[in-house]
Amino acid sequence: MSILFVCTGNTCRSPMAEVFAKDIILKKDMDYIVYSRGLNVYNLGSATKEAQEVIEEYGLELINHRSMQITKEDITMADIILTMTVEHKNYILKIYKEESDKVYTLKEYAECEKNNLDILDPYGYEIPIYRKCAKEIKKYVEMVVEKLDSYRQ
Repeated sequence: MSILFVCTGNTCRSPMAEVFAKDIILKKDMDYIVYSRGLNVYNLGSATKEAQEVIEEYGLELINHRSMQITKEDITMADIILTMTVEHKNYILKIYKEESDKVYTLKEYAECEKNNLDILDPYGYEIPIYRKCAKEIKKYVEMVVEKLDSYRQ
């Protein structure tokens, strides 16, 4: 089973979701491939320093993360594609209509939010906004992993 997290530049939200998911999945001894990509990656750089700092507060790291542009191969390889916003989801569905059964927003797949399905983009903001974003992402990633874990049992 593979999970793909998607955001805009693959420097903040989707890398944080990836690292949280990998940590939780490892602790639960689940056999999942988890990766993240961006829809508009302008350079193949690292995660933002703010994202790295906030993730370190959770005892995790993004130091080796490199931003990657999403490809058709990424889309077809993934069993579940979780986007950070409805706009990201719609962009993927516009290009890859045949993959509609596996594309959701993170909140939508967690099945707890009905009105606000977007995760705020912290890019360009200060650390407190990154902390709020990371906390929100972690909450929904935990819900997603619990949901997937319940399917195993």
